[in-house]
This record gives sequence, C-alpha cells and structure tokens, in this order.
Amino acid sequence: MPEIVVTLPSGEIVHHSLTLRPQDVGRDPSCHIQIDDATVSRRHADIRGDSNGRFTLRDLGSKNGTLVNNIPTTTCELRDGDEVTFGSIVSRFLATDSTFATSLVSVEDRDTIAPSSISFVGPQDKLRLSQHRLEMLYEINDRLTGLRSRDDLLADIMKITIETFQFERVAIGIAQGQRRGMDWPVVHNIRGADGEIKLSRTILKQALEEGQRVILSDTAAELADPTMSIVQQGTLSAMCVPIACGDEVLGVIYGDRITTTKKYTQEDVDFLAALARQVSIGLTNIRLMEEQQQKVFLEKEIAIARQIQSNLFPETSHIHPQLEIAALNEPGRQVSGDYYDILKMADGCVGIVIADVVGKGVAAALIAANLQAAIRVLMPRTTDLAATARELNVLLYQNTDTSRFVTVILAVVDPTANLLRYVSAGHHAPMALHPDGRIEVAAERGGLPFGIDEDTDYGCINLDLGPGPTTLFFYTDGLNEALNGQEEEFGIDRIHETLRKHAGAPPQELLKNMRQAVSDFSGDVPQGDDITLLAIRTSGSSKIT
Repeated sequence: MPEIVVTLPSGEIVHHSLTLRPQDVGRDPSCHIQIDDATVSRRHADIRGDSNGRFTLRDLGSKNGTLVNNIPTTTCELRDGDEVTFGSIVSRFLATDSTFATSLVSVEDRDTIAPSSISFVGPQDKLRLSQHRLEMLYEINDRLTGLRSRDDLLADIMKITIETFQFERVAIGIAQGQRRGMDWPVVHNIRGADGEIKLSRTILKQALEEGQRVILSDTAAELADPTMSIVQQGTLSAMCVPIACGDEVLGVIYGDRITTTKKYTQEDVDFLAALARQVSIGLTNIRLMEEQQQKVFLEKEIAIARQIQSNLFPETSHIHPQLEIAALNEPGRQVSGDYYDILKMADGCVGIVIADVVGKGVAAALIAANLQAAIRVLMPRTTDLAATARELNVLLYQNTDTSRFVTVILAVVDPTANLLRYVSAGHHAPMALHPDGRIEVAAERGGLPFGIDEDTDYGCINLDLGPGPTTLFFYTDGLNEALNGQEEEFGIDRIHETLRKHAGAPPQELLKNMRQAVSDFSGDVPQGDDITLLAIRTSGSSKIT
C-alpha cells in the first residue's frame, strides 16, 4: 500500500498509509497525517489519489512551504521514492514495497558502555587495506560515486555491506545539518519491520562528532556490563563509521550481528570506512547536482519575474502629441527595485513617476510592484499631488518593515500650460536641459522617503516651462553612484557634462548616450545598483516658482 514515511527530529520514523481519499498533512491534531513540529503549518498540505493509482501533493498555502526533492512546489504528482519536506520535516513517498526504513531506529538516552568494551580508530589513522580489498574498492567506485538519487546510493551501499560483512542489521543515518537529530532513510533488520535498532549514544557520538571508526566485537561484548543497551539487544558484534567529506561529517554507517558471532578486525572497519568515503563523494555529487537544479529553477523563476516586471513598465511612445518621452531601466540584479511610470491624467496632462526602493532583488521588486498598483489607482484623477504623496507614504509605512523605504518623485507635466508640478519624497530633483546646454536643477524641497515616518508632510513644487524645447531628466541614484575601478562615483558633475554634450538629442538618444557614458566610466566594474533614467522633451522654461 502506498505510504508517506515521516522522519521526526528525534529520529523516529512514522509510516502513514495513503488511500484515494484526500488526506491532510499538518500540525493540527485533526489532520490525517499529523506532524507536531513548529515548522509545519496547522493545515500544511494534502495528498489525494485517483483511480489510476496516482497521488498528487498540494501545498495549502503553508508558511514554510513544501519541497519535493528539494524543489519548492504548490502542486506535484508524486513518484515512488520522492523526498517530500513539510517545513523542515523530511518524509518519503513510497508507492510500492521498499527496503527503505523498514525498521525503527532510536538512540538510547542512557548509555554508559565501559571504554574497554569498544575499540576506536581515530580519523588521523590511515586506512590499512589488503590488495583484495583495494581491488574490491576500485570495482565498486563508480557505483558509489556516480550521479543518481540519494536513496538508490544508500540502498546500494547497504547491500554491499551486508554481502561483505554479513551484517544482520544495517542503519545508514544522514545528519540533518542545523536541525537536531538524524534522518535514517535506509534500514535493514532481519527481525523485520517490527524490529527496533537501539543505537548506543557512545558509538554514535564518537562516529559523528569525533570522526572515529568504532568496532564492537563478540569478545568486547562479553566484557560489557549486561545492563547496557548493546548487550540487552543481543548485539554480538558491530561496526560504525562516519560518512565524512573533508571535515564535514554527513552521516554514519552502522552494522551489527545479533544471532551469530563474527569478530570484526581493524581491516574490516577500515574497509567499511573506505566504502563510507566513496559514499560521501556520491552524496556530495548528488548535493551539487541538486543545488544546480535548484539554481536553474530559481533562475527560471526570476527570469519570469523580470519579464513580468518589464511588461509592467509602460510604453513611452504616443503618450501625448506634444511630448516626446523615453525611459530606461537596468536592474543591478535580475529584477529591479527601481520603478517608473507614465500615466494619462483625467485633465489631459501626463503623470510621471520615478521611484527607488532601498535594496535590490526580489524583495525590492515586490515593493515596487505594490507601489505601482497603488499609484495607478490614486494618481490619475488627482489634482493634489501633495495629498496623494501623504496617502502613499501612510500606505507604505503601515504595510512594510521600517527598514524598507522608497524615494519617489510624483510629477505632472501640463503641455498646454507649459508647467511641471512635482512632489519629491527624498528623491533627486529633476533637471531641466535647454538646447543651448544650460541646465537648471529644480528645487530640492521635499519630504522624507515613503515608509519612514507616517506623519511626513509633502509640498508641491512648480517648474514653469517657457517657449522652446526643454528636456526634463529624471534618474535614480544607481546613475550618480556608479563606481569605477578606483571606487570613484560617476557623480552629478559627469551627469551635467553628459547632458550638455548631448543637449540637442532626442530623449531616446540622450538616454543611450548617458548609459554609454556610465559604461565607459565604470569599465569592468559590475553594476552595483539599479539604474533608471527618464527623459521628457517639451517646450518649457526653467523658472522655479
């Protein structure tokens, strides 16, 4: 019968049989599959089967998410052997009978084995192997280091150890990183699924924390205190070695005999340790492959996010017959925290927005997208930019962390009245560029960036445009703060120099030349911040009122 096998932080493994009916997974006691762990949501996910024997996993909007084979998922058809992680709890979907986790593994809380009962070989001691063992190791190297699933690898090493050492019980544990406890994905027990392997805390600690190879022989068992866990279980001989990659211990391989005696030697434990080293290479290769797959998955998701973001930027042509507009947005990462917008106002004017969310990447892009949605609702019908700015500031303050804030300019260009009205929330003031190369920087008067102080007041600044073509230039600080190899900033003076040099150019060409000037200045230094430029050419003066 198909089942979900859940490994709890304590190391306990719990089997849950699946039926065709939907079964909830979550922390709530009413769930069909209850997992009492803080990282699991009350209603985390559900699993439902169909008449063809297929089972589908669905995340129910959980806080910490659901992974299938380390890839985040919302809905996924499960396949035999899939690793499913609810929050931080690892489980496995088994569609058919499996040798995985067929017996319970636990660690004794009280463990006082006498030192004389066990032999330890330190990690600094070289492996001593006979020619025969070396040849065996060479033959199985490809099996243990090739790319395949983790559980196929562990099942293979389990079979090899049983054949080589005549183990009657085998438990392969994988350390859970920062989470406490061990995951025991592969367990073999001659006593069947109802049997339990109680591991000595002493043995496990020496292997995991000290990197030592441990031997318990039948002779040593005879010397042990009969009240101890190993003797109580009837363990006649055992070995335990770390699965280590460099200084990192990935897990352990434990094997023992409980019906007949077999004295294990140092060469035996050395060979088991050599096998474990090959397993560590295989596990590392698998992890690297999974990380690469995850990276590819995330890159695809971010590329989609960038495409969606690009589609949200407005078309700049044909906004108004008296205005020529061009814009450029280049993210410092794959998605941008900068934002610009061009809006047709109800009174025939054109609204201009440019904003810069503190920070970069996905988090900044999400705030920028939310700000855009709010502006498109509030701004088109407004005649009071200052009031709109106050409302937007309150909205961001109440819905974002205090470490997140946004510098913004809300502007309205009136081509008929030859007037620019704007409100600045901590953003660089726009520049007015005249055909003769004269540049006027609008007043810096303004309030704090959105999201810092709920009670910030904003004032509106008017820029009266006279006859003759005038280009209004807006930008984010990724432009002036761009660095070269000497860690010099591009700066305001170089912006002015570039504007004067191309004063008569149309907006699209002006922005192209400005971007080229920054690239020439920065050289091979990578872009550290989002760069957004916006140019609007119309008739206008440069008189500030």
